Amino acid sequence: MKNILTTPFSVANDMAARVKQRRLEQRITQADLAKKADLPLSTYRHFEQKGQISLRGLLQVAFVLGCLEDFRNVFTQRQWATLDDMLQSTTTKQRVRND
Repeated sequence: MKNILTTPFSVANDMAARVKQRRLEQRITQADLAKKADLPLSTYRHFEQKGQISLRGLLQVAFVLGCLEDFRNVFTQRQWATLDDMLQSTTTKQRVRND
C-alpha cells in the first residue's frame, strides 16, 4: 500500500485532472466549457494546468459538466480521530434541571 500525502495542492491537481477527463468524455473543448461557465478561457486553462480556480469558477464548471450536486455534501460528514470520539459526539446530552 502506498503512503500518499494528501495536501490541498494534490487534491486540487487531482480534481483538475478529473474535470479534464469529464470534459473530454463529454467532447467539450476548453473554449466551449469556459464560455458556458462564463469564465475567461485563460482562467479555465490555468485550472486544468495548475489546479487553481476560484470556488465560484469551480462551481460554474461543475454545473456545466453536470457535477454540481457533487458539492452538496462537502463538509457535511464529520471526521473523528477515534471510535471513542465518534461515540462521545453521538450521545445525547441532557440538561440538568436545578429545581
